[in-house]
Amino acid sequence: MKNHLLFLCMIVASIIALPFLSCQTVLHSEHWKEDINYLEKHLLETHTDLFHTLTADNFHQEIQVLKQDLKRLSKEEIIIRLAKIVSSVKDGHTRLWLIPNAKNKFSFYPFQSFIFNDGWYIIGAEKKHQEYVGARITHINGVHTDTIIKKITPLIPQDNKWQVKATLPIYASIPEVLVALKIIETSSRPNIRVKTRQGIKIFNPKPVKAIQTIWKDLFWSTEYRRNIFKSEPLLFARDTLQTPLYLQQRPDWVWYEYLPDNKMMYVHYDAIANNDNEGLSQLYDRLFRDLDKVQAEKLVLDLRHNGGGNNMLNKDLILKIIKHDRLNRFGKLFVITSRFTFSAASHLVLELEKYTNALLIGEPTGGRPNHFGDARSFRLPNSQLRISASSVYWQNSTPFDQREASFPYLYVPLDFDHYTNNEDPVLQAIASFQEQSPLEDQIKSFLQSNNIQAAKLAIESFAKKTQHRYVNTSSMLNRTGYRLKSEGKEEMALEIFKLNIQINPDYANGYDSLAEAYLDFGKQDLALKYYQMIVSQFPKSRASENAKNQIQRLKQ
Repeated sequence: MKNHLLFLCMIVASIIALPFLSCQTVLHSEHWKEDINYLEKHLLETHTDLFHTLTADNFHQEIQVLKQDLKRLSKEEIIIRLAKIVSSVKDGHTRLWLIPNAKNKFSFYPFQSFIFNDGWYIIGAEKKHQEYVGARITHINGVHTDTIIKKITPLIPQDNKWQVKATLPIYASIPEVLVALKIIETSSRPNIRVKTRQGIKIFNPKPVKAIQTIWKDLFWSTEYRRNIFKSEPLLFARDTLQTPLYLQQRPDWVWYEYLPDNKMMYVHYDAIANNDNEGLSQLYDRLFRDLDKVQAEKLVLDLRHNGGGNNMLNKDLILKIIKHDRLNRFGKLFVITSRFTFSAASHLVLELEKYTNALLIGEPTGGRPNHFGDARSFRLPNSQLRISASSVYWQNSTPFDQREASFPYLYVPLDFDHYTNNEDPVLQAIASFQEQSPLEDQIKSFLQSNNIQAAKLAIESFAKKTQHRYVNTSSMLNRTGYRLKSEGKEEMALEIFKLNIQINPDYANGYDSLAEAYLDFGKQDLALKYYQMIVSQFPKSRASENAKNQIQRLKQ
């Protein structure tokens, strides 16, 4: 993504110059109407395909409704409504960021939180509020966290729900957002209901104003620890003197360390960008010399906090890995992803999926494999709110790849106890992982020996494990079934197709393949049954049109 700003740098830009209102000027309805009209016109002109998900009618209707409501809305409510309109485009690079800064006069509650696998926890707060550090948030002013998430989600620029999960705790710490959404009545001291080890408590933090304009450290770390507000240094729920590798913040974007106990070369990859004193190409040369020197048995690329950069820099790494036969193997090469893996980092993950034998582990990525990007910005004339809009659609995968994210082969979520105990469950899983063939290769081996029962047991066992919840077994089984048909093994193919809809009941194409297999066996009644199921259960699927045609033909 040449000349593409880092996702991190976008955040920096948002702090420097994103949504703000002049502290000298009070804007009236006519000023806001001018801004809204400008937004409507320039968003259409700037975005490469504004209505890829949002309909034109809904977009223009929301614009009109906002203009009609202006006289009864506060400044903050107007900004929130504008953010909601921009975010309704549904791509992570098109945004009106709501991060507080000295210009928009928004504020923060001086605590930091994170949505873990087992709940939404406060991970840091001022010393005077240390009793709440490590507490799980359940309500704000009586509103349950599930409702809060539903209310805030439409404001967040998003490729998928994992990007929402990454950003939401930050938006939830902005009083003006909570007031505009009527979660709280006033910004002063909300009643945040938390569950601690001692029982239920009420946390009443006082909002503070942002005083800095630059995020000095990595934004997308679990602890976005920085002095952006005038408060005491925060205390955290873990021992910060024993920081695990994935949370370490070093001067370079990319650095590596050999872990001799596990014979693992760990690469911490925070941005697709050259380090200040070394280009990525030179770093890769050094990395591969070093891992051969120590005879590392595993190579780990940690992209958990990588928000993007210049995807033109990805090629050298891909080529280095492809040429390295010893480590370019499933179970030897690992790529760690998370909700914060976005933009050019999503491209890198996709390229690693396509061209190497990498095993993905961690969480789904915050960016889609095919996605909109290369954001261009413009300011609204009166409020000076800055809007970013995607100018390019990056199709690095096939046109049919509509996945919301790149999904891990091994799903390893982060629990609060992992964090507070300075544990990295992903590295632990990698250290204990024994080299093995991917599931598809295992199934091929069973089927080559005509052992359909062993293949079915392996697939069923695999699918039941939580760590495999994001593995796309549906397409794999469909490919396997058709390969068996081409080899003349129709009965085995039928069993695989039947197993596919059993394990993946929401996979429309699986029903189509099964119906086709029954037709091959002359069982028209069963074929008709499954074609009808497609039409009734998946009317908007690509398989539905073919099913309708087949139903009409079979009923003649």
